[in-house]
Amino acid sequence: MIREHGGLDCLLFEDRPVPEPGPGEVRVAVKAAGINHLDAWVRRGVPGHAFPLPIVPGCDGAGFVDALGAGVSGLEPGQRVVLAPGVTAGDDEWTARGEDQLSPTYGILGETRDGTCTDFVVLPARNAIPLADAIDFPTAAAFPLVS
Repeated sequence: MIREHGGLDCLLFEDRPVPEPGPGEVRVAVKAAGINHLDAWVRRGVPGHAFPLPIVPGCDGAGFVDALGAGVSGLEPGQRVVLAPGVTAGDDEWTARGEDQLSPTYGILGETRDGTCTDFVVLPARNAIPLADAIDFPTAAAFPLVS
């Protein structure tokens, strides 16, 4: 958890309530989280850019689907997933065309909403991508960093 920008001493360990998924969302039990340069930027702060604080860092991760929000299909509790860090509200023309990064609602886990350095993260179901059993969680958590 980051409550204020600064050095490594601003990283906090806190107990938090387990988040509940809303409609179209899933809750993932995080088993591995990658550390990305974005995490350092959010921790330190970037002049001219406002990050919502407090925030849980971490944009990359993998784990098990733990709970489904209303209307979610195609995923099941216990299913292994890797997390796509770029999220949108999912209801605009850019997202419909697959150009999520152009959406006015585009954000990144750990930058604009709570991220993966936690036991449980909630995100849009479309951002939880099924993961083959042959790929371990630490490797999967590194995928968004290198792809």
